Amino acid sequence: MPADDSKSQHDPRPAPVPARPLPSLGADALAVVGMQKQTLRVELRARRKACAPPSGSPQARQLGEQVADVLEQAVDWSQVGATAVYAAVGHELDPAPLGQRLRARGIRTCYPRVRSKEPPQLDFVVIADEAELVAAPFGLREPHPDAASVPLSAIDVFVVPGLGFDPRGQRLGQGRAYYDRVLHAHSSALRVGVFHSCQQLSAVPCEPHDEGLDLVVTPTGCLVPLARPRHRLQREIASHGPETPSVLVDSGTVCQPLEVKP
Repeated sequence: MPADDSKSQHDPRPAPVPARPLPSLGADALAVVGMQKQTLRVELRARRKACAPPSGSPQARQLGEQVADVLEQAVDWSQVGATAVYAAVGHELDPAPLGQRLRARGIRTCYPRVRSKEPPQLDFVVIADEAELVAAPFGLREPHPDAASVPLSAIDVFVVPGLGFDPRGQRLGQGRAYYDRVLHAHSSALRVGVFHSCQQLSAVPCEPHDEGLDLVVTPTGCLVPLARPRHRLQREIASHGPETPSVLVDSGTVCQPLEVKP
């Protein structure tokens, strides 16, 4: 079907963020890091499936409520006008209870939509209820393709999923860097990663484009990475420091961090 030129000229969505050039890094080193990440993704998907309930289940709802409880204490929501959240799939930590609480406070909740695959690009749409989301490839649920997006600069907090995290606040994603591009483009927003405890790594292998997190939250705890400056929206909370074990407890089960092999 030919493109609708009149529609494209009035596209309300922001233009894609240009790809960030990577600093010079040897091809061999990049290849090694890439291989480490791929190996970890396979292991972490299996580990998450074994330890976490499927999204939409009563158990997943309970864990989502616990994460919302933690974030009630960790973030100064009185200064937040809009928050990006996501619709969980598979065994991801489900932030639906958090989204409902934010909307009850009058905070807009913005859900991601794949704008383009090359380059990988997300935009975000204000959604009043997850029932408004529509089916998308790979089992995802996204805002309707015709819904107008909001500028990234209008979003104060990004709540993001991932396959793994480490005590430094580094995140391992699915491999396409969708969220890395978003976080780099709007670096002043608070970055919150939500995970099951079993997704912890001893260290996430990093590439130059990888973006860190300000807060890492599981159903039973909040980790504040010491390597990052405190964000203006963070509240003073207890966290894991250098003197405490980097182990988070999830539903009564202690999951030791998955060691990253060189």
